[in-house]
Amino acid sequence: MMRTCVAVIGIALLCSRSALGAEAGWQRYVNPRFGVVVNYPAAFSVRDRPPDNGDGQTFRTPRGDAVLRIFGSYNVDHEPSARLMQSRKQVEITYSYIKVEADWFVLSWSKNGRISYLRCNLGGQEYDTIGCVELNYPAADASRWALIVDRISKSLRVQSRASGLIIPQFRPVPGHLT
Repeated sequence: MMRTCVAVIGIALLCSRSALGAEAGWQRYVNPRFGVVVNYPAAFSVRDRPPDNGDGQTFRTPRGDAVLRIFGSYNVDHEPSARLMQSRKQVEITYSYIKVEADWFVLSWSKNGRISYLRCNLGGQEYDTIGCVELNYPAADASRWALIVDRISKSLRVQSRASGLIIPQFRPVPGHLT
């Protein structure tokens, strides 16, 4: 009986450690200018130089085969998400997935053997801010990226700058980002 309890406790500890390890493999990016908050995997360990205006950040995998852009902007005219989505659509692209809700939209497409996925959320006071994530990765690796894209997309938040919810700018974990 005691051995069974020890074994069960040991398995529970191993499972919780592996779950924590998976969680620890994710980072959080915060853009204080627009209140954009996104969780992303440590696989995006290379950061491009951020734009001087503080709009966002671009991350890449070490081989450069996948790119993650996180950015924000103002929605000066308080445009609804459907209209914002239409303004981002390109005529020469055939979209494989389009979804629009009151406070967000998604566009996804394939081009030249690569998949692109764009999700933008409206936030702030009266939807005066837009926060977006855009991923681009090889179509051959679509099944590998599906769960990652889903998790990144679901983590996207646009917090009100006026609410005081903005937390400090992204700080890389030593040894994880170059």
